[in-house]
Amino acid sequence: MKDNKLNNIKSTGFKTPDTYFETLEDAIFSKLKEETMTAKLTASGFKAPEDYFKTFDAKVLTRIEENQTTKAIPVFTWRNLAYVSGIAASVILAINIFFTHSNKLTFDDLETASIESYLINEDLNAYDIAPYLGASELNSDDFIENTINASEIEDYLLQNSDVEHLITD
Repeated sequence: MKDNKLNNIKSTGFKTPDTYFETLEDAIFSKLKEETMTAKLTASGFKAPEDYFKTFDAKVLTRIEENQTTKAIPVFTWRNLAYVSGIAASVILAINIFFTHSNKLTFDDLETASIESYLINEDLNAYDIAPYLGASELNSDDFIENTINASEIEDYLLQNSDVEHLITD
């Protein structure tokens, strides 16, 4: 029942005197014009102890000398050293990758033995090699008039095969 009365309140309960707002401004200005307010104030209200400014320097210096021992933080810790060395390594690697001029290998730089071993191990046939040969390298005369003597065959077999291999075949 009391709750219902609280919900139905329509006035604030505060009242102002009649003509309060019309006369408020004049009352404030009249108080400011009076010198009674400022006449009552003789001091600012703040007061420093005697000889405060004379002994201030000495007190500060003694406190500073007492607190001279501070903990020093090292600049080069293992963690900082790891970061710096990682950055240095990545910069050196980037310089080596992007700014070094490697000597490009040409066909003349390869050894004949390495080319022969490549051709032997790659199982190449005539059709694989033909696109790389020009018309001047493929003369039919080279294939037809090629005569090999028996002595040349014998010399080749003696130089490039083992005696045991020849006996067993």
